[in-house]
Amino acid sequence: MTADQLAIDVLTAAGYADAAEVVARCEVVPYIDDGELTAVAVLLGSEFHCHTTPAFRFKRAKLREFMRPLVERDGFLTTRLAHGDTANRRFNKLFGFRETWSDANYNYYVLSDVPFSEKHTCQS
Repeated sequence: MTADQLAIDVLTAAGYADAAEVVARCEVVPYIDDGELTAVAVLLGSEFHCHTTPAFRFKRAKLREFMRPLVERDGFLTTRLAHGDTANRRFNKLFGFRETWSDANYNYYVLSDVPFSEKHTCQS
């Protein structure tokens, strides 16, 4: 599977009917672990979506490595989830996103610190 294929999967899951067209217009950032494509970030401006291959689970250090340049570029990332998407709500919480507001279709989130950095610990 290519990074673009993973990106299309993540955008389709986020509700984009035209995911392939969107991938052509956005930034796709692959994460390679031990020589294999294991995750991909899709950036539409500051809007972040992520998808991992089924067998891959981020360890804290690897998540920091992946997220640091993305967060530090603009100082924050945003994302959104459809109401009732409990699986990805847990994923967002793990990454450190905080819910900011909601509209009729989505809950919106922001991330302003690198996950599991000195500023973002399990106790904070």
